[in-house]
Amino acid sequence: MRNIYIHCGFPKTGTSAIQVQVAKAREKILDCGIDYLPIGNFDLGREGRIASGNGAELARAFLPPNHADSLAAQKPKIVQNTSKALNSTKHDVLLSSEFFAAIPAKFLSDLVAYLSDFGRLILIYFVRDQIDIMSAIYMQRVKRHGLCDLPGKYYSNWDSYKNSLDYYQRLKAISLTCPEVELRVCAYEQSKDHPLGISGLLFEQMGVQVPKEVLSDTVSINTSPSTQELLLLLKLNRHNPRMHFSDMIVEASVKAGRSTPYSKHNILPPELRRSIFSYFSESNKLLFEEFIHSENIYNSFDDSAPYIDLSVLNLDANEIFDILSSVMVEIDKRVARLEVKVQKH
Repeated sequence: MRNIYIHCGFPKTGTSAIQVQVAKAREKILDCGIDYLPIGNFDLGREGRIASGNGAELARAFLPPNHADSLAAQKPKIVQNTSKALNSTKHDVLLSSEFFAAIPAKFLSDLVAYLSDFGRLILIYFVRDQIDIMSAIYMQRVKRHGLCDLPGKYYSNWDSYKNSLDYYQRLKAISLTCPEVELRVCAYEQSKDHPLGISGLLFEQMGVQVPKEVLSDTVSINTSPSTQELLLLLKLNRHNPRMHFSDMIVEASVKAGRSTPYSKHNILPPELRRSIFSYFSESNKLLFEEFIHSENIYNSFDDSAPYIDLSVLNLDANEIFDILSSVMVEIDKRVARLEVKVQKH
């Protein structure tokens, strides 16, 4: 029986980078016996754009009908298209989307029942330290959703994150509701030292050996901005810039080496960081014991890094010039590409 691997996220654990890398390398990965089906948001990933993976439509079809991203009304058509794609390949299959992590356990059981007809189902989850996750979520809101509030104000009441970031309780509910499914869970932080990065760690969890050259192209997709760019974006958001402009700032940051996938940003107030750590401490202990089966790397509170208080941080002229000049160069390159397209037509 073939395997159906479902890469479920969780959010902010390198899912966009994985989806771009495996979409671009699909033909080579096929040679390794894995078919990253060309459905869902596959084409966007192939183009190197931020998307939600080839499993996006299928996962959204099984979200509760009242969920903001639900495609439950289109489920029959989506299931039909997915079945066609699954029947068209004899390989083991990889489906990926953060939306799988958003499906409540009782709805996930319906998805499991459907997919189990096509092979042995294996759900793969990456987790990440909740303090880092909440920092990344905040920066994502600034980068792509026009947020102007400082971290302390944005998280003045963070109750809504307590359930979504309690990995142990969520995975426990899935294991009890879908006992026939194999769960494989690992910490996103382990990918930092993996020779093939986050995608290599995924294939390791799948038990699949992928040659180094297949995943040799490093992919930096949807990374967080540096502190300097974050402060600039907060100021720019007051003028309602297009999301694409914010993306250009971060893209330029990656190229200049100011932003990297594993950068840590100590931008949350110390009392909030301590509160987050304390709240999830016992749950994380159980998470590593029952699901990850390794040493708990979330068992200590790191208070050594200095707190970066965005309310008192200022940008000097050289930093502003460095950031904006790189964006201007990127705009010039885009204009040049548009001129070429116009000349061709």
